[in-house]
Amino acid sequence: MKRRYPPGVRENGGQYTHAAMWSVLAFADMGDGDRAAELFAMLNPVNRSRTRSGVNRYKVEPYVVAADVDSVAPHMGRGGWTWYTGSAGWMYRAAMEGVLCICKQGDALSIDPCVPRAWPSFTAAFR
Repeated sequence: MKRRYPPGVRENGGQYTHAAMWSVLAFADMGDGDRAAELFAMLNPVNRSRTRSGVNRYKVEPYVVAADVDSVAPHMGRGGWTWYTGSAGWMYRAAMEGVLCICKQGDALSIDPCVPRAWPSFTAAFR
């Protein structure tokens, strides 16, 4: 049988962003804001590109969510399929609806945050 992707690459990689974002949502739903925010920070493309070595490893735009991150040498840490709106949409939902828990329900706005204990507060502007 022919494989589409080798081990450690794309859906077989170390991070498949859709599912990883669902983990953020799950921890937030369980009330574990510390773990939800920790996972979100790990998935944040900005954090993968804070150093020159991170940029050289990630190899994609630091301001765009990658659909996947490879986990096997020689491509370990390399992002793939950027500008993939599904992953970006789930990242937005994980932040807004999971960690910050700002949800629009019909004509009402519901706010019930599940933020890390280390955050003294946060502000949000809704238009």
